[in-house]
Amino acid sequence: MTIKHASSPAVVCAPCQATNSPEAKFCKGCGHALYEACAKCNEPVLLDQKFCNACGADLNAIIAAKTQQQEEKLASAVEAAKRSDFTYAMEALEPIASLEDFRFRGLAEVAKKALGQISTLQRQSIANADQMKALASEAFQNDNREDVVKYLKNVPEPLLDDEFRVMLAESKNFVQELQILKTELTQSSQKGDWLSCGGLIDQLLNLCPQNQKYGKTAETVASKLLSKAKKYYGAQRYADAAKHLEAIPKQHINDEARKLTDTINDVRWLFETIEAEPYMTPAMGQMAAKLAQLVPDDARLKKLLTRLKEKKQQPSNEARCQLSRSLGDSTAWTGGEVKVLSRPTQFEAEDQIFKSNEGVLSVAIGLCIQGLGKGRISDELSGNKKGFFGRRKARSCWGIDIGSSSFKAVRMEVVGESLRITDSFVRNISPSRILQPSRDRTEEDENSALRGALESTIKDFTETYDLTKETLWGNLPSSEMTTRFVRLPPLPDKKALPLMDAEITNRIPLPLDDLVATRTLSPFDKDEIHGRAAIFSAARKKRAMRRMELLEGLGLKLDGLQADANAIVNFAYYEFADFFGPTVGDNTEAETDASAVSFEDETPTICLVDAGANTTTIIFVSSETHWFWSLDHGGERLTTSLARSTKSTTAQAEALKRSPAKLTSPESQFAPLEERMEQLRVRLKQLKKDAKSQNSRFKFVQTWCVGGNCQTYQWIRRVLVSRSDETMQTKNSNEAEPIGT
Repeated sequence: MTIKHASSPAVVCAPCQATNSPEAKFCKGCGHALYEACAKCNEPVLLDQKFCNACGADLNAIIAAKTQQQEEKLASAVEAAKRSDFTYAMEALEPIASLEDFRFRGLAEVAKKALGQISTLQRQSIANADQMKALASEAFQNDNREDVVKYLKNVPEPLLDDEFRVMLAESKNFVQELQILKTELTQSSQKGDWLSCGGLIDQLLNLCPQNQKYGKTAETVASKLLSKAKKYYGAQRYADAAKHLEAIPKQHINDEARKLTDTINDVRWLFETIEAEPYMTPAMGQMAAKLAQLVPDDARLKKLLTRLKEKKQQPSNEARCQLSRSLGDSTAWTGGEVKVLSRPTQFEAEDQIFKSNEGVLSVAIGLCIQGLGKGRISDELSGNKKGFFGRRKARSCWGIDIGSSSFKAVRMEVVGESLRITDSFVRNISPSRILQPSRDRTEEDENSALRGALESTIKDFTETYDLTKETLWGNLPSSEMTTRFVRLPPLPDKKALPLMDAEITNRIPLPLDDLVATRTLSPFDKDEIHGRAAIFSAARKKRAMRRMELLEGLGLKLDGLQADANAIVNFAYYEFADFFGPTVGDNTEAETDASAVSFEDETPTICLVDAGANTTTIIFVSSETHWFWSLDHGGERLTTSLARSTKSTTAQAEALKRSPAKLTSPESQFAPLEERMEQLRVRLKQLKKDAKSQNSRFKFVQTWCVGGNCQTYQWIRRVLVSRSDETMQTKNSNEAEPIGT
């Protein structure tokens, strides 16, 4: 800024009116600057000059605007101090207080005074805030949220750090929730709505567990709810009684309430399960008797017993299923009605053989069928192919099924064109799971355990029956097998079988010489557009040989060996021959073209579920082909779960799972089994989808259960019966993994 001297000989200082020479920049009297730059053109102007000589700017208006700006800053600083934002207030005042321009001297003095006052207020406010925060922290530690709000609500927000902001917000929410609950509790108690009171006082006690007033109120509410529950129970309104018991505050649930709760849960569970079961079983009668002990005067029970009696008197209209239908639905999600195959119809036999061993002889029967040359599957796993034609000429055969918990044997003989079952031999064995692979034990350990478990049983068997001239066939557990399902071109057997061997080589990473395998082809039809369905099951040859050697060492020299699932397939094809009728493979060459028209895009398919002790196998059988898969999910899991929940022995749990009438609290003690059955249901439903995706021609029309585990109470209904809502919400649905994948 260059000062051009005016023609006047002297310059008067605006602040002190002293006269200065034209070239002076500062007053010689007070030292104040005599000039400043014009805000618009930057030319020098006197401090009291009204207009700029260079640009004509209104200098008074500019100063007035600056004054207003400083006054606004001063006012905002005062407002900030009022809300305890001392940092902002002091930062805003300090520039104003440091102004030396005489025109702003008044504002500077006000700012200096305000700074002093705000500094004092800041010290006092911080000290008071620190005191309140200390008291609030102590109250928070003691769960006294109302005092937290009282101490912190007047502390200025800028003086709260994040910790105390969160503390205050949580405490405010707490106090607000508390007030709402108290209001609702008062209103509910005035209406006599003890059901609502129970939930409200329980929430209040959770918020204020040490509050004695709430404790006394909860005691009163609990007494009212228990009294109501007893009245509803006496009136046979079990759901209402259960609601009132559930509403009792947790801290005031006494032994009487617990006992009544358990009784009501058991009554409701018994009613629900008995009314929903699809078949009359001995367990049903025992469960109904238990229900009658709990609520002998219940009108619903009397009607239920009458209906059950009527159902029991109605004979079964299905020769294969000896169980009478009960009240529940029997529609299976696997197709048709689910039924228990307790009495096969295609074999001559004394009824007692099947009555004492309902549904558990299917594998043994299937082994006999193949041993007598009547099986759909002709390949077997012993590795001894030379003797095959000799076995076809056998007139009698023992099928020996050694499971993880039992030894089952059936003798069958050929009588004309029929098969007759003449004898059966069934024994429980221990320890369980002796045949299943384990990461914790070697094959030799398994063989040693098997030898010890079977030695006395086989001795009894061989001493009871003369086996010297008999054909003996045994089983290999499904856990030893790897199974694959493929479709081949419509080629004759001579060309198709080498293709199957190639599939085995490609899909199993072991040399073919190290395996024993069964191969099954659908009937040949050169014009079949769907090709030939092919199934092969393979096991390590050494495992099959060692099993045969082990049993031979115990006195059973096997003539043939077959996998459990393949044995059931043979059983199914023979037992349901009337359903399948003649197939293309059964016809002469001249009849082939005529019979081929019976094959349509879908083929009626029977589902069999083998509920074993260690595994569950689902099998789909059609006139064209079959499909099966085994899950490591059997009855032993249910037995173990029940033994754990009841703290009983395995033998006791095995009996209780079939008839839980002797359980002290069936509703809660049986719950783990129900959960496991739900898991199995989910896995089996997925396997049905897998089967359909691999063979779209399956049309599921019948469902049959075999195996001892299907006698577990509720098993058929929970695992196989269809529901309106098929979306199952189950913890750990992948627990049951497929075997041989």
